Amino acid sequence: QLTLPTGRSIYESTDVNQLDNTGRGFWALGTGVALTKVRGPYDGVMLFDLHRSFGREVRGTPVGDLQLSPGWGGSLTLGAGRSFKDVRAGASIAWIYEDATKVSGGSLPDGALSRYASAGLSLIYSPSRDWSASLAYTDQLLFGAPTNTPLARGVTVSYQRRFPR
Repeated sequence: QLTLPTGRSIYESTDVNQLDNTGRGFWALGTGVALTKVRGPYDGVMLFDLHRSFGREVRGTPVGDLQLSPGWGGSLTLGAGRSFKDVRAGASIAWIYEDATKVSGGSLPDGALSRYASAGLSLIYSPSRDWSASLAYTDQLLFGAPTNTPLARGVTVSYQRRFPR
């Protein structure tokens, strides 16, 4: 996996409340494994990823020029589901971890490690091969001992249509 620094990190924030923080701000390279098993109407999945984020320099911040050195991160996801004719119901939990970021220069202290768990429930309706609809709920406040991370709850509704060639 390759992660691009498309968002603004907390170290580049110009807002006092850091509301303009839209990402981690680091390149990262990683690898992972996805294991799935289907037995009759039941399915299970285990996903694991490990990645390394790469350091960078940030110039012109309100606290001076910064040299940022992030570390390792990873996640473990376990999920299971059950299919009923045209409907699949599933649940999952993911544990996410990021090393602390070391900060040199400027007047900022080092960052702190980040960890949290994200629980999910999903319902997928697929009456044919041509289309499906899904409803998913995620909650990062239910499990674990979150540390140094903003937490969220969310609902996603999606529709997929396949067109024949």
